[in-house]
Amino acid sequence: FFQHMVRQSTGYVLSAASMREFRLGALYALRDIADVLVWAESFLSELQRDAEATESSFWVENVRCIDGEALQSLGAAIREVTAPHFELLRSLPEVQPAPQVSEATRPAVDAHLGASPDLWAALSADMREALLRDPPRPIPYVPR
Repeated sequence: FFQHMVRQSTGYVLSAASMREFRLGALYALRDIADVLVWAESFLSELQRDAEATESSFWVENVRCIDGEALQSLGAAIREVTAPHFELLRSLPEVQPAPQVSEATRPAVDAHLGASPDLWAALSADMREALLRDPPRPIPYVPR
């Protein structure tokens, strides 16, 4: 499904390595769901305090739309479903660090693209050419 979504929305086909990374990321999320739920509860409380501190009705209303109880309930259901597979999830390989790019191979990057030199160097030559030919346009933010 992910491969199809990317192809339909961008025209690009993800490599086998990219798909492996995506799949492992989803499995890591399942493995770490307990920690994610603790973090989400803490983050939501902090987000609510920050929204109220801004006195922005837009932010306060939007943060109040987040149903923390439903989020925790869904997370508990995911934990229950994945519990029989805990050992398998725990045995997943650790995330490999991104390859290092030497200073000598770093291209000069146009500031308007906003890409870090490491990201730019990691892109394929075709992707860099496409971005330079047709740079992404920002999507304007319009509050509902």
